[in-house]
Amino acid sequence: MKRVVINGVLACVLLTAVGTVPARADIMFFANSPGSVQPDENLLFNDPSLTLTGLTVQGITNTTSTLFDITGVESLSAGGGQAHVVGSDGTFTYMLLQPDSSTTTFGQFEANLTVYKKSGPTPTGTVTVTATNSLGQVVTNQYAVGAGENFFSFLATDPDFLRSIEISSTVDLAEIRQIRVGDLNGPDVKQVPEPATLALFGAGLFGVAGRLRRRRGPAQG
Repeated sequence: MKRVVINGVLACVLLTAVGTVPARADIMFFANSPGSVQPDENLLFNDPSLTLTGLTVQGITNTTSTLFDITGVESLSAGGGQAHVVGSDGTFTYMLLQPDSSTTTFGQFEANLTVYKKSGPTPTGTVTVTATNSLGQVVTNQYAVGAGENFFSFLATDPDFLRSIEISSTVDLAEIRQIRVGDLNGPDVKQVPEPATLALFGAGLFGVAGRLRRRRGPAQG
């Protein structure tokens, strides 16, 4: 019975230690499903210090004032009042969005794409969106875009927090808008226990085991 108790204590200690190690989780993708992910910050383009035209434009989040860079293969223009990014010539087919700081990560992302329409019916096409996380792993998804709203979103958890979102389209896009991000740098939880903490766990385990041995008495031959 006492051996069972010792094994139970050991199991509790191990579970407590393991429970603090970051758990793997997939990066989830949602297409044409606004509200599936609800980031808590909007990316705005209304700060006069931001770069708002060029190959790379900048936006800043409304709560934590986190700076994001948006880069294209052609000149872009960011709108202050409408909080959107467009191609300077009216269209774009590629963008890369990432925090300006190399140490910043995010766990939630949502944006809305508008397909460019010159006349007649709105063309349809396929957008490839690629998320790269803080471990350098890449997740790629595709979805169909056309007339109306074309929302897409990502949801990631520790240690899969995102570093960048890449957009590549087979059809000309007019704008990306309603850009929202959340879980910037992630919640401060699930950290690997420090050596001192593990030492305390071990000391507690041996103390309990020693007490149970004394109660049991010397082994009989």
